[in-house]
Amino acid sequence: MKLVNKLNDPDFIDRLRLTNMNYEAEEIAIEAGPFVPTNTEKAWLFYFLRHEDTGAFLDADTRETLLRLLNDQQASPSLHNYLTEKGKPDIERAEAPLVKTLRSFISAETCMHISYQTNNGATYNEEGIPYWLMYNIAKKRWYLWWLRHDPECEPLQRRRLTPVTNISAVSSLDIDKTPYAEELEQLLPKYEDKRVAALLWKPLYENMDVQRLFHAFSSFEREIVEENGSYQLLIHYYPEEEKYLLSKIRLFGPHVRLLSPKALQDELIHSAKMALKNYTKS
Repeated sequence: MKLVNKLNDPDFIDRLRLTNMNYEAEEIAIEAGPFVPTNTEKAWLFYFLRHEDTGAFLDADTRETLLRLLNDQQASPSLHNYLTEKGKPDIERAEAPLVKTLRSFISAETCMHISYQTNNGATYNEEGIPYWLMYNIAKKRWYLWWLRHDPECEPLQRRRLTPVTNISAVSSLDIDKTPYAEELEQLLPKYEDKRVAALLWKPLYENMDVQRLFHAFSSFEREIVEENGSYQLLIHYYPEEEKYLLSKIRLFGPHVRLLSPKALQDELIHSAKMALKNYTKS
């Protein structure tokens, strides 16, 4: 006995083809294969194959084969914004144009003439000595530490921290750095300036993956220690990265314990107390 239900009834198949297998008045040719794309889908594929980033997903032979099969297809201009903007990484903010030049100046110990703008809109043209490029992970901005060329000025007043995006022009300059040699030696970052924070992974739920912890702190230099099924994470960081590190630790709440240093422990306790005041009656 052959069972006939709604899904294999011939009348139902005909109705389905007429109502659901037409797209913009185009009937799908089901006899051509298990799946035949519509004109809209082929237009999307054709535009994607012609996009400059296609090489990151397909090799040259596959791309050429697909283009040959779609040689009579027209790309839809309405797809432009969708393909180029959706999920596009913010590359311009991650890499400022002058970073490469400034890095070469620091490596070659070259002095500079710098034109830059402050946040209030004032523009300055000064001479100085660049000594450190720093990338702020939280703000996604490059910063330049440099000394203003003024031997008669107080040391603290000579030091400058300027966002690279605020620098309009920079060029090499010949300056006698002898008066600043001792000061530069003290200011240059050293590996021993780094501090170490120890975290203990103590998830409250069994289904929590430790890889979430490793990924969250992937921007830091870290060491992973496993002992008796528990994980300890040693994170190396500079003092100016403390706030960003604390923000990452707070994301895990009670699932992570901060073992050291005491300064970070005190900061976490202080911020928790300040937050608690918002939920207590006055």
